[in-house]
Amino acid sequence: MKILSVSTFKKKYQKTIVAVVELDTGEKLYHEPETVVLFDLHAQDELDEKTFQALKNTDDAYKCRAYALNLLAIRPRSISELKNRLVRKEFSTQSIDQCLSELSEKGYLNDADFAHRYVRARLKQKALGESMMRMELRKKGLSNDLIEKSIQSVYGDETALTMALDVARKKMATYKKLEPQKVRQKLFFFLSQRGFSQNVIREVFKKLRFGEDEGDG
Repeated sequence: MKILSVSTFKKKYQKTIVAVVELDTGEKLYHEPETVVLFDLHAQDELDEKTFQALKNTDDAYKCRAYALNLLAIRPRSISELKNRLVRKEFSTQSIDQCLSELSEKGYLNDADFAHRYVRARLKQKALGESMMRMELRKKGLSNDLIEKSIQSVYGDETALTMALDVARKKMATYKKLEPQKVRQKLFFFLSQRGFSQNVIREVFKKLRFGEDEGDG
């Protein structure tokens, strides 16, 4: 196996320089320029199987990291989310583990920070109760400990009640033609679907002056 050419180019809109090693098989391997220097690669060099495999591994690691950074540039992600995307792209386990470790060390990945920011961002988009938020965070692959800490840091009895009251009042505007009991039933279902606890819903009903003796339906 022979190297046809060794070249470099600068990524568009980035300062990163990429080294490309083109082989006589038609395959192109992408690396950081330091890798070319480390392996002392030149056009017309013959590659033995051991060197070729080492270059394949570094090519996989380079592409894995580049893909991960592109995903993180689109939006923040949990470690589990990012790992799942890398697995789906069929990068090697070694490349994925190395990538996640490096990005975590450099602060690009931080589940605690991600969880806290996610909760705050979601609540700005939509009023959700704690149970619904827990469900969303679990889908992100976060640990129960991080989920509880992030929720406790943002939610409180007053916060949940304020949000629930706000969405309840807006929703009630669509129930004007319904009987009070029907409004209560629909509102209970709506708030439950949003993930608010029964205690919060009871407080909402008190604030909205629903009868205390009415059932939750």
